[in-house]
Amino acid sequence: MEKELIAKKHLSNCEFVKVIRMLLVVFGHSIAFSAPAVNAEGASKSKYTLGLVYLWVKFFHVYTFALASGYIFAFKMNGGGYKDIGAFVKNKAVRLLVPYVAVMFLWIIPMTHPFFPLTKSSFVKNFLLGIAPEQVWFLMMLFEVFLIVRLLWDVMSKKPGMGWFICISLYLIGIFGYDNFPNYFSIWTTCQYVLIFYAGARIRTKEEAGEKTITSTVPWFVWILIYCAIYGVYIYSLGKSGEAWFWTKTLLQAGLRNVGALMAWSCLQKIGEKFEAKKYKILRFLMNYTMPIYLFHQQITYYVRAYGGQLDPWALGLLGFALSTLLALGIGVVLKMWKVTRFLIGEK
Repeated sequence: MEKELIAKKHLSNCEFVKVIRMLLVVFGHSIAFSAPAVNAEGASKSKYTLGLVYLWVKFFHVYTFALASGYIFAFKMNGGGYKDIGAFVKNKAVRLLVPYVAVMFLWIIPMTHPFFPLTKSSFVKNFLLGIAPEQVWFLMMLFEVFLIVRLLWDVMSKKPGMGWFICISLYLIGIFGYDNFPNYFSIWTTCQYVLIFYAGARIRTKEEAGEKTITSTVPWFVWILIYCAIYGVYIYSLGKSGEAWFWTKTLLQAGLRNVGALMAWSCLQKIGEKFEAKKYKILRFLMNYTMPIYLFHQQITYYVRAYGGQLDPWALGLLGFALSTLLALGIGVVLKMWKVTRFLIGEK
């Protein structure tokens, strides 16, 4: 019974995890242009610190969301949902691909053009072929991950060993493909996210079976220590060159992304349980607007940077975070007032 309650609490806390993950993404994008490379020469102490924080957050914020998505996916699959593959694909297309197209053409392109003028070539490459469609790359990636895992679920759920083999193979294919071929429609990125999505699915499945999971066996503070250790070695490696160091950095990045997601999941679940996140009105409110905030925040940060460029890097980053969150939230509130606009942003 206790393990069933834990599984129920973790499921309930998924929305809290998504809210914090969304805020981390907005924060990361808000400081991205002010944060120099941590090994850049001549960077001020303020900028150097900002660069460290940016890298710290960058590696795991989206991976944490993918883990939570896999967790919820397994809950629904194990409960008898998603059986009709056709209906499943249609549902995910409406929730993810419709906003991918709508937000790209109605918001991202017109709002980004003043800062990054589009040419015919860049329009085709970045947007029509999906190589760099700004923040909506995430929607295409998530749709593809859902599709891959759903098609392979019978094998991956019944034979976990084979599931891990498939995921690790896809991860390696993704690394090779990303370094050697165009990332059309985020396909190589997708390959790298299947692993952490499946990890989330396995955590949920094992919790339902009353078994120990990797996040219940390893305490949250140990995850932090492991992540800090990998991060420290990675920062040290940034000033190194050569093929051996290239592969070392590649392995370290893989560790930071996946260990970071497990760290964030473990810590946020602990925080959500400790403080009963859903009892706070502001968090319950934000839980309904995580997607709109994600969809509209990034272009707002461009305007903040353009008109506040003389501010201290930290002040500029925090101002961008506050304004982009509030304005994107306001846009989300307005767009959720009508059925057609809810449809365009993937909301019910």
